[in-house]
Amino acid sequence: MADDIKIINSYGKVMGKYAGYMVINEKHLPHKKDDIKKAIMVTMAKTIQAKQNYDVLITGYMNLGLFQKYQDVDSPDLLDPDPKKYLEKSSKHKKMVDKAHDESDKLYKEIKGWEEMMKKKFKS
Repeated sequence: MADDIKIINSYGKVMGKYAGYMVINEKHLPHKKDDIKKAIMVTMAKTIQAKQNYDVLITGYMNLGLFQKYQDVDSPDLLDPDPKKYLEKSSKHKKMVDKAHDESDKLYKEIKGWEEMMKKKFKS
């Protein structure tokens, strides 16, 4: 579990650095997405078993969807007081922002399914 915690902590540092970004280049991840997912799932199972709060793990798992093979997209990259410029900026990144959101939604459903399975397992 110590390695899992190290993986999660290094991922958390990256998330802190890129807080507010709509899309984050996956090259910033300190580990492979699948390794981070596994570390979160193992830690979450142990946290559920210990009856501790694991909300931050769900959020971290879901936010893996923000990491894509694409440039970093921060909120200022999308916003502009001029409506025409705003539409230009947002349409430029729309496809990738939508992809990141779709993946985050999928990951959220995945981790919530895992949560239910672990709750049932440790209930008895």
